[in-house]
Amino acid sequence: MSWKGILETLPVKEKFSEKVIITNIDGLNETYAMSDVIPQYDASTKKFSVKLYDGLVSTWEKRQVMNGVKVTNSAADAILGANDDDLTDLQAKYQYFDTDPSKRIVIFGHTHKAKVIPFENLQGQKTVYANSGTWIDHSLNYPNSTFVVVTEGGNDSPLTFVNLYQYSGNGNVTQWGTAQAITH
Repeated sequence: MSWKGILETLPVKEKFSEKVIITNIDGLNETYAMSDVIPQYDASTKKFSVKLYDGLVSTWEKRQVMNGVKVTNSAADAILGANDDDLTDLQAKYQYFDTDPSKRIVIFGHTHKAKVIPFENLQGQKTVYANSGTWIDHSLNYPNSTFVVVTEGGNDSPLTFVNLYQYSGNGNVTQWGTAQAITH
């Protein structure tokens, strides 16, 4: 019931049984319904299961290989950390900045919380992680209609800027947060 309540607060217009979720990753090639991501309790086995994630723990290592994950972790750590926005954001550092010095900017959108965070790579160069935020999650306690813009300085400047912006319903776009710059 908690999961159903959470999902009902999000702007989902489809019925829980309507097959609308297409992932096509990790071998998940079916079309799924919202009810496939809600834990279901089986009284006969006294266990919870989630159709979309059945077998997740037993196939976790294989999934990481399939997805080219450079810095692997355990299924338990991933599951426990899935609701930790900071841990999710730190994956940019672990997976990219700490493994490949040519990666200087990484943009995710997984947590829906808009932010720009400076890091350093293994060569001591400044790197920038940005989370684009969300466009539609109006019910949550952070801004919506946010997006990231990366602007190269061109011939006149060796700087590349990473900015967060917020679009308002009246057509205005304003900078949201503090921009970060790196030299290229």
